[in-house]
Amino acid sequence: MRRARAADLPEVVRPAAEHAAFEKAAAPPPDLARRLERLLFGTQTPRLRCFAAESNDRDGHRGLRVGPLLVEAVLAEARALGLGHVRWQTRPWNTDAIRFYDRLRARA
Repeated sequence: MRRARAADLPEVVRPAAEHAAFEKAAAPPPDLARRLERLLFGTQTPRLRCFAAESNDRDGHRGLRVGPLLVEAVLAEARALGLGHVRWQTRPWNTDAIRFYDRLRARA
C-alpha cells in the first residue's frame, strides 16, 4: 500500500465507476480524474488522500488482504492528521461489504 500518484488516477477512476454501477448510484463525472488530480496534487495541503495497492496478480484482489491493508493505511493517515473518527459506509443490502467491515470490528 502506498500513496497514489497522478499516474494512478485512471486506475482509481475505473473502479469508482464500477462501484457506482454496482451500488446503482450515479456514474462519476467524465472528468473525475482531472478533478481528483487537482484535489490530490494541486496544493500543498490536499483536501483528499488516496492510496494505491500494487500487485502482480491481475486476476483480482479478493483474498490478497488488500482491503484490510487499505483500511490500515486510512486509519494511520487519520491518526497522523489528528482525526479522531473515520466513517465507513455501504448500502444496507451490500452484505459482503458489511461482513468485511464486521471482520474489521467497524461499528455502525
